[in-house]
Amino acid sequence: MVEGAQAATRVLELVIQIGGHADGVRLTELASEVGLSEPTAHRLLRTLVMTGFAAQDPVTKRYTLGPRIAALAGQMAGGERLKVLARPVLERLQSETGETVFLAALDGDEVIIVDCIVTEATLRLGGRPGVRLPIHASSQGKAIVAFRDVQDRERILSRLPLTRLTRNTIASQEGLRAELDRVRQAGYAVNDQEREAGVRSVAAPICDGEGRALGAVCIGAPATRWRMDRMIARFAPAAIQAAGEISRRAVAAGVEA
Repeated sequence: MVEGAQAATRVLELVIQIGGHADGVRLTELASEVGLSEPTAHRLLRTLVMTGFAAQDPVTKRYTLGPRIAALAGQMAGGERLKVLARPVLERLQSETGETVFLAALDGDEVIIVDCIVTEATLRLGGRPGVRLPIHASSQGKAIVAFRDVQDRERILSRLPLTRLTRNTIASQEGLRAELDRVRQAGYAVNDQEREAGVRSVAAPICDGEGRALGAVCIGAPATRWRMDRMIARFAPAAIQAAGEISRRAVAAGVEA
């Protein structure tokens, strides 16, 4: 029996080996390459097929990479394309606002920072690409999920743990749904010290031609420098304008959610 971390490692090894066979590969060969018994390899492969990470030809019985792999590759490519398209807009936005700006995208049940330009101010928000944020406690997450289609939004919401991180965190499904409705009406989302005390931000969605969010533009700043009402008045219009420009660039480039 293969369990835990060892099972995860074996599954990844199977995916890698399958990817090395352009014409597909049989169970016997895969098991030998990964160093597993055929029954164990077959069990793990069955899981990969069920989840879409592998596919098996019903005639030849050979395994190939599944549609989920292509989808993940497409997401990565889309994120990189969005980063390239957004960078000039982010640079201008950072110069105009004087605060740290972020480009974020949805990655599973979290938000991931795709790009970040940090202000030179002594008191500032930092950031770097690859950092993950909870959807319910980040302006980026709320901006993105509010502008996904209803089915996708409900699927995401049903899986969120809604962990309370500060006294301001929205920690109920009812409260989060009400906030997302407000975000859709206003066109922007806020984080008023919901993930971390002392941090505030405003974000607006980047959308494809159908109005579905591809990502979000965010302006973040220390709470000691900006009250939330002043931050909204100053930065919400700027974030919406920047997100709109990036959206137009994305549509023209054929980037889709």
